[in-house]
Amino acid sequence: MAFEVDLSEKIVDLGCGQRKRTKGGKLISKITEDDYFQILCEQLGRRPTGVELAEMCRLAPLSTVIGIDKEAFAGVDITCHLGYDKIPIEDKFADYVLAHDLVEHLLFVDKDKKPVAFLFKEVYRILKCGGCFEVKTPCFPYRVNWHNMYAPQHKSYWGPDTVDLFLGKFHLCSKRVSADGKVHILLLKYEEK
Repeated sequence: MAFEVDLSEKIVDLGCGQRKRTKGGKLISKITEDDYFQILCEQLGRRPTGVELAEMCRLAPLSTVIGIDKEAFAGVDITCHLGYDKIPIEDKFADYVLAHDLVEHLLFVDKDKKPVAFLFKEVYRILKCGGCFEVKTPCFPYRVNWHNMYAPQHKSYWGPDTVDLFLGKFHLCSKRVSADGKVHILLLKYEEK
């Protein structure tokens, strides 16, 4: 049986800017041969051969990572005003969705709209049941520093339990705070309830 690289997994990177990411927030441009080796070991249940590793290194960058952003930067595949517009992707399309450094740029309430809630609803729609939603955001109590001194574009503040307000059909798989205490990293799994 010939070795084949599984390119069927579909990953969507929301708010990707100029740098698309894959699972764990790793920049696609920074994935190394060692990373591919680990992926293959997990997929195959054994050490890959040199030929298998070379094939993975050649084909994996072609896998489906769709970058979505409000601006049409280089590397953005779809432009969309996230939190306000429907994401132009079919229902139950994605296996994995990332939102690194995005949700804090959306308001909880904006006139008659609820951008954060709408974004989560859209992720439910495009994510396959059993898929994961990875969120990374600055965390409160650093509100004053983040907002006033470093990032006035931050519109919402995420404390330890803020995500609980938006879980809906998601099951919280992991919630951790970075070593410096400034960033939440959340992994949510979509499950029918």
